[in-house]
Amino acid sequence: MKKGTVIISAAITAVIIGLIAVSAVIGVKFRKEAKTAEETPVGYKNSIDYGTITEEEPAILPDFTEENTFADDTSTATTSAPAATVTAPKVFTTKNITAAQKKITKAVTTVKETVKADNGSTAQVVVEEGVTVPVLEDAEHGKAATVDTTVADSELPKDMYFSGLYSMGYDVIGPKEFIYNDDTDPKCMQKNFGYNVLYDAGAKLIDFSIETTRIKFDYGDKSYMLQLWKGQYISGDIGTVGGEVGLYTRAKNSVSAIGHYDCAAQEDWLNMEMTVLWDEDDNGVYKAQLTRRYAPHWWETGYVDGQLKDRNDSNSLKILCRMTFLTQEQATLCVNAMIKNGFKKVSSFDPTGSDLVKQYGKDVIYVWHKVR
Repeated sequence: MKKGTVIISAAITAVIIGLIAVSAVIGVKFRKEAKTAEETPVGYKNSIDYGTITEEEPAILPDFTEENTFADDTSTATTSAPAATVTAPKVFTTKNITAAQKKITKAVTTVKETVKADNGSTAQVVVEEGVTVPVLEDAEHGKAATVDTTVADSELPKDMYFSGLYSMGYDVIGPKEFIYNDDTDPKCMQKNFGYNVLYDAGAKLIDFSIETTRIKFDYGDKSYMLQLWKGQYISGDIGTVGGEVGLYTRAKNSVSAIGHYDCAAQEDWLNMEMTVLWDEDDNGVYKAQLTRRYAPHWWETGYVDGQLKDRNDSNSLKILCRMTFLTQEQATLCVNAMIKNGFKKVSSFDPTGSDLVKQYGKDVIYVWHKVR
């Protein structure tokens, strides 16, 4: 097939995919107002990961208290992050907004971390007290969460996962209602088309004003592309703002005239969580809008109602993401590529920063802002 024919075919495919995405967003947004609280699926299991959040009414999140007592030191230090009142997000999937939701009760176990004093003594620090809370579980997401991350999180530095950052007082858990694409659905249409530069070039044709960055690296026998997007998805009264994190692969050393990659196969999916942060009031304060919880994905997305003040400038948005790679080597290769693209590697992660990345073993957390 000639190069020109390939490009034209890809452009047509891009427009078709875009129209599917637009129709899905519009369809969900028009129908969602008719759903009751009981019919609306909620996006996470919050008891351990994100504190207590219920659907029916605002909930007071428990204080996160640390008490440090060292063997040869009789002093005790206690620090607490302020409690917050949060209304649970109503979550609508473009796959099926009538998905069954189930109520369960789950006990939050006491989580401890070992800390070391300057004099060499150690002590156990209580991070979360055990309580029993009502939990609303989204059936759509529940099936994808095949890994219990509680133990893994307790072994990570607190600035490497969202509930840890939240316990430190950072605004990283978005409470707004949102819509998303269910990438874990075997029938997810976007999974069949992969991604290339023509799709981004054609975004404006379907009323998407979005900016992107591409992070490319090789690992094993594959070339990987981690692509991030944020911006205005459709304008006017039905407009949404949001972001995406996608993982794509192709055979190592393969060549494509249009930079085409396939959507990552399930064997390459990574556990990830994502928050969209928005300076909606243009005052320099980026507030968490929505959070996609930690689970295996190749493509995490999320969009909330609203419009950017300048639809051609997405700097009022940030994407906060944590990813657990298959190996530490893969994580390091990705981080090196991010640094090459303009991210700054840090030893202490601050989610209020700009274009920062931190690695701990095979876990990587980053905040994307201005890198293009």
